[in-house]
Amino acid sequence: RDVRSSARPDDHPVVAVSWFEADAYCRWAGGRLPTESEWERAACGGKPQRYPWGDDPDQPFRMNDIAKFGHLDSVRTAAAADQASALASPAGALHMAGNVWEWTSDWYHRTGTSTDGVVDPTGPETGTWRVLRGGSYMNLPSYCTCTHREPAEPERQALTTGFRCAWSP
Repeated sequence: RDVRSSARPDDHPVVAVSWFEADAYCRWAGGRLPTESEWERAACGGKPQRYPWGDDPDQPFRMNDIAKFGHLDSVRTAAAADQASALASPAGALHMAGNVWEWTSDWYHRTGTSTDGVVDPTGPETGTWRVLRGGSYMNLPSYCTCTHREPAEPERQALTTGFRCAWSP
């Protein structure tokens, strides 16, 4: 499913899919949902910064979020996935902050993942909620950072929630 605008429909992120649907698609495509740590590395390239481009949220309007337009009524849809290549993270990924929340493979735990010497830490083995990262076009910049995380029921389907696939070498 996608949100369509004047851009080609296949340019927009897939949205309104549950964690189960996102996981199934990634597996069908030969990949998987990224772990939280993989998502964060793709967003900020391992750098200690707030946003994929640095620490300034308004430099220059790099997110598709409600703060960009000044009020909620002016933002109605996700931006095309290939729009504004200047939005790329250090790893080259587009729209890692704002646009749509993205599912990760990890179960949610309020303290995050354990990083005690682990190269690619993962979340708990089981849980109630899955983790969403990145914020959406309906959020303020404080939600659209490299480190903000939200719990969500895996059945959740919303126009503000999508996913990206990860592949292991």
